[in-house]
Amino acid sequence: MKQLNLHPHHSEPPDINLTPMIDVVFLLLIFFMVSTTFKEDTRIRVRCRRPQGEAVPAETPRALEIVIDKAGVFYVDERMVADRTPRRPCGRRSWMRSARSVSAR
Repeated sequence: MKQLNLHPHHSEPPDINLTPMIDVVFLLLIFFMVSTTFKEDTRIRVRCRRPQGEAVPAETPRALEIVIDKAGVFYVDERMVADRTPRRPCGRRSWMRSARSVSAR
């Protein structure tokens, strides 16, 4: 007598078709987007303070004045330079950055 095969052997796995599920998800998404209502009560009001104070006028650029008198003495911004060679009076080029123009007499 032959035995009955209750568990047939399948060679290829079953396919799962996801197309209907994607359609249902899009329909649900459209439904919730259309049926949602927005309340104006839930908006947040932000109150900004007005700036207080006075307007500060812009500083006029300071001119650097270099004077050499008849004796050959150098003056930088009315300060005498000890040697006959001009040097930086206020450290490393700080006077160069702050001055906009230079006048030599």
